[in-house]
Amino acid sequence: MCGEGGEYESSVFDCPLFLKKITLFESKSIDLGNDFSPVSYLALNKMELTDKTQQEIDEGQLILAKLKQKAQAFLKNNADTSVANKSDNLSESQQAQGINPVDLEIVGASE
Repeated sequence: MCGEGGEYESSVFDCPLFLKKITLFESKSIDLGNDFSPVSYLALNKMELTDKTQQEIDEGQLILAKLKQKAQAFLKNNADTSVANKSDNLSESQQAQGINPVDLEIVGASE
């Protein structure tokens, strides 16, 4: 990992999507810059790819399921608001045909 002037890159060692994780055993912070242009990096000296326990995998699946529910609720709420706000912009013939304004956006169609 390297950082320069306050901007640092990031690395992911574990997340609910992963069936394995990276276990970091030894690292060292190294500063190369000066006061005007500070540069540092983290040397990852010893790490290992390790299996997760079944409990860790199960907990990860629960987290992913909750995130999926929140994402679906967010999309549903935004789609409902979007449809309500855009229905006023449909022509009378589009309204009579029961056209959904979101469908028009998806296909790029308009009258």
